[in-house]
Amino acid sequence: MSIENQTDAIQLVEESMGHFRDAVTAAEPVIPMAHALDTLMRASTADADLASLAPDVAREAPGLISAIAPRVAEAVAASIAPDRVYFALGAASALLTVQPNAFHVDRLLYVGLLLANLRGFLCRSELDRRGDPLMKNIREEHAGDPAVGQSPAKPLDASEPSTPPAMPDAIERWERDTNDLRRVQ
Repeated sequence: MSIENQTDAIQLVEESMGHFRDAVTAAEPVIPMAHALDTLMRASTADADLASLAPDVAREAPGLISAIAPRVAEAVAASIAPDRVYFALGAASALLTVQPNAFHVDRLLYVGLLLANLRGFLCRSELDRRGDPLMKNIREEHAGDPAVGQSPAKPLDASEPSTPPAMPDAIERWERDTNDLRRVQ
């Protein structure tokens, strides 16, 4: 890695750790946790070997992240299964403590999934807090049209499986169209 990447990574790790610390004391830990994960991903992309680059952080991170995990899991339990929160935060801790190996990218991806879910949770929470005025407006304007104004699909419940529903009609159409193209060629 270049010195510039290492310098960027060190600054981002320090910023990330500040957000992790904020999440410990924040009344609502989700926002600082999202910031922490975002900066951690950028740091780990700048330099994959954060454990060697910031050994003091590597010593502090596991305890800090373990202290935050239950608070975050509880705060988002209605939208994100706790085991997913714990697993992804374990991956985040490993980004800071483990030498890069074959699972480095997987850890980044799990952290990215949690970050995306936290951002979705924050957006849904804010829409709910605001009373979802856009959806209310659309429903009022199109009250007689049954195809418009339906609620968007609800997010996966913590108890629902994580696999997306099958789309047999779309898949069958795609396969049919693909087979038709092959016959033409």
